[in-house]
Amino acid sequence: MKADRGEGFSRPRLAMGERGFPFAVTVAAIGTLTASGTLGFMYIEDLGWIDSLYMAVITLSTVGFGEVHELSQAGRLFTVALIVLGIGVVLTIIGAWARALLEGELQAYFGMRRTQRMLRDLKDHYIVCGYGRFGRRLVGELEQRGVSFVVIEREKPLPEGMLGINADATREEVLEQAGVARARGLLTTFPSDADNLYVTLTGREMNPGLFIVARCENEANEARLKRAGATRTVSPYSIAGHRMAQAALHPRVLDFVDVLTSPSDRKVGMAEVAIAEGSLCDGISLGDADLRSRFGVHVVAVARGGGEMEFNIAPDRVLEQGDTLLAIGNEKSIELLASATGSAQ
Repeated sequence: MKADRGEGFSRPRLAMGERGFPFAVTVAAIGTLTASGTLGFMYIEDLGWIDSLYMAVITLSTVGFGEVHELSQAGRLFTVALIVLGIGVVLTIIGAWARALLEGELQAYFGMRRTQRMLRDLKDHYIVCGYGRFGRRLVGELEQRGVSFVVIEREKPLPEGMLGINADATREEVLEQAGVARARGLLTTFPSDADNLYVTLTGREMNPGLFIVARCENEANEARLKRAGATRTVSPYSIAGHRMAQAALHPRVLDFVDVLTSPSDRKVGMAEVAIAEGSLCDGISLGDADLRSRFGVHVVAVARGGGEMEFNIAPDRVLEQGDTLLAIGNEKSIELLASATGSAQ
């Protein structure tokens, strides 16, 4: 999902660039000058601290009120120096504010507020934890499919226009800001299995119904990730090895699978379509549903209750609520089938 980038925040706070927004500098400069002027008048004119503070404030503000008593020559010279120094500091502060406006600091502030509102409004989205090489490829796939998502990255700034948070995804408050309670899925892509394990565990605790896919570098940790709450695990090395073997042994099969799963080819594709209660296919056989004639799709497998896949389905196989159809067809046909079966696509 595209949006203005949100810089890192754990509880909503601002990260306004390397130089920072000049609020703190302004307060520090005025406070330092006021304190210095107060001490100077106390030492030079032997005034009490209230009178000295009064003299320092009216001098720096140049309001023109009367003096507490006639100043000595040393006091007058100190007053001149304080006025000149105060004017210099004020001009410097004005320049800093002008630079902040010109360099887009205020625009960044309002952009962050807008990003925070967008994060609060997100629903049925995916949370991608980690924007390394693996995460960037994953985000590219989600963008091509038009899926709503938010990225959490703790080290590198996110690209302009990407909805995301520069923070640590292992922290519960960060996942909360990303809308984990309203999300459809959590995809954790860190190169460290320990980080992926912690994110998985935290995400599962915060949203028991969340679909979680976790990257697994060491296959020995796959069972741990699933016990922590991962719905699926993905091993990049295992997948790469499998694809290389398929490319060498069954290149046409691999080409066919790539065509079905590529978002860039809209002529034909494969999709999961869940059957909702009371929908077109609920309670009737696959043959009676006649999905090929009605929608132009071919059902290659059925998963009862989302479990193990059944292939080479007989026409008298009765479809029921909770079954998932693995169907091949063009984009429009799949959308019509999903609408008819009540599946959220």
